[in-house]
Amino acid sequence: MDFAIFRRLLKNGLMQKWLVAVQALLFSATLFAQGPSQEGPSALSNTYYKAETYRLTGRVVLAMEAYEKLVQSDEYAEAAHYQLARLHFEQGSFYPAFQYASNGAALFPENTWMLRLKAQCAKQLGDTESAGRAFEALAELQPGQPEYLFDAFSVYLQGNALEDALRVLGTVAHEYGTTPELVSDQVSLYLQQNDAKSAEKTLVAAVKEHPSVPEYYGLLSQFYDGNGKGKKAIKLLEKAVERFPLNGALQMELARISQRHGKTAQAMYHMEQGLVLDGVPLEDLMPVAL
Repeated sequence: MDFAIFRRLLKNGLMQKWLVAVQALLFSATLFAQGPSQEGPSALSNTYYKAETYRLTGRVVLAMEAYEKLVQSDEYAEAAHYQLARLHFEQGSFYPAFQYASNGAALFPENTWMLRLKAQCAKQLGDTESAGRAFEALAELQPGQPEYLFDAFSVYLQGNALEDALRVLGTVAHEYGTTPELVSDQVSLYLQQNDAKSAEKTLVAAVKEHPSVPEYYGLLSQFYDGNGKGKKAIKLLEKAVERFPLNGALQMELARISQRHGKTAQAMYHMEQGLVLDGVPLEDLMPVAL
């Protein structure tokens, strides 16, 4: 810079302003060259590190305070929601645990750990509906694991939500196939709802769709006999023992029902057949023998 110009600037008090402008320009250029500021992410990383350290060393209150600062962040919100829910759960504070787990599951619906924790919190609170929905969501996320559906079925039963329980059993049957135990549970639920028609329909369908499974004949015959349809029960069992002549349980069931309806000769015959076959429990023999 020309010395005369320098003296003029100094005299007019403009030199200081010029230096400030140059410094600002240099600072902006340096900042641009370094890229965006790392102050925010670094602070969050440090907070997360502290939260984890507090949690692992048992300083629960400090850990919660640190995680609370992260629930709104993009990078650590998922971990913060889960750990806050977990810490509250471990402290027996099930309601805040449920709130954090629920919010976390809403924000991160594919996080199976979050959903499991939400389900457990809901069970502790007696919120069987939320627990059941969480277990069903887990079943959708992890196909091939029917235990989540059975967990949902169990909590719905606990909450007397029979329609939901039946719906879940229907899902199990559709995805994994029908079993005599499952059909028996369905029938039991229908009967609890005083819906004998649906119970009978379920059993008849099971016999029709799975004619090679002898247990369904036994279940349907017991239903008939228990609902004042002894003749239909005997007729069904007569066909069943013809189809499965070596099934001792069916022979003994026919003997039992025949005896109840005064068909002594038929009862004795099928009791003898049952006695020579394997797989007949002793308790099934006693009522007929007596």
